[in-house]
Amino acid sequence: MTAQPFDTILHIGCGTGEATLGWLNAGAQRVVLVEPNPAHGPGLSRLSARYPQVEVIEAAVAAKDGEGLLRVFNLARHSSLSGAAGLTDLLPGLRQVALVPVATLSPATLLTRLGALHGPTLLMLDAPGAELTVLQGLRDAGALDQLTAIELICTEEPQYQGSTGRALLQALLEEAGFALTSTNLTDPDWPHLSFRIDLKSREIADLTAQLQSLSAAAQTLTEQHAAEAAELHAELTAARDTIAVLTRQMQDQTAALSAQTDQQSLHVADLQAVIADLQEQLATLNARKTTEPPVDSRARAEAAIAAQTIALQTERIKELEFRQTLARDELRRAEGQLDLIKDLLLRGERL
Repeated sequence: MTAQPFDTILHIGCGTGEATLGWLNAGAQRVVLVEPNPAHGPGLSRLSARYPQVEVIEAAVAAKDGEGLLRVFNLARHSSLSGAAGLTDLLPGLRQVALVPVATLSPATLLTRLGALHGPTLLMLDAPGAELTVLQGLRDAGALDQLTAIELICTEEPQYQGSTGRALLQALLEEAGFALTSTNLTDPDWPHLSFRIDLKSREIADLTAQLQSLSAAAQTLTEQHAAEAAELHAELTAARDTIAVLTRQMQDQTAALSAQTDQQSLHVADLQAVIADLQEQLATLNARKTTEPPVDSRARAEAAIAAQTIALQTERIKELEFRQTLARDELRRAEGQLDLIKDLLLRGERL
């Protein structure tokens, strides 16, 4: 085991805690010992009582919080929550001597109990059969980013139920930004791997993740812009269709208003001619009235009727002129609306 200086040591599966003094002598300010086997509890408690830098957590790290059964073997370092499916082939003398209920903590809960990890931090992982569960849990909780180095003791091939071998564990850590710095194959079936954080690899991974995120965002924006462009095109097409309909309607209204105005103009001209004729007749009667002897009552009645007719026709002309003015105003408003719609269309604004 390495004795490089670290401020914090997290030792999962510490056993008897025999490596603790080495960490303390190397300057570790905090050593957290995690061990489920109750047989090691008294010795670990003495360590924590003697050294204030040492904390002990009597539990196994597993997929979830609760309780599990620790299979204790005659070779205690191989004890595990999982059955030793293939280990007996490597160790024919291995046998289970006890089945002990122990507390289990998920990696997320363990991290909550630990709080912040200060300074260079080393993870020692010696949890037979649970290596993948622990590493995946720490990765998912973002804790691998807080580690400086990892010492991993595992089997070369899967030997426990639900476990995996060295290759997959190494790939997981390398993907997380750690580089393998040394391999101890004193026992080739039980390699001891040392990893260090690979800042360049992690930076590349971070940049790759950012690039993928930006690419996804760009794709989303492209799709949004395409959808907006399609929507605007549809709106523009609808606006053009609406303008075409309005243009036809206004042209029809303009033509009708023009015809009506022309008709009213002719009617006014006719009425003006009638009034001129009546005024001429009235003038003649007035002249006769002043040059001739008084006329009888019938003539006076005819003159009064003529004057009344002239007055009525004059009012009719005024009414027609007023309606003609309204029709011209309506025509100007229709032409103005048509010009406005065409202007909005040319500027690309929505109706």
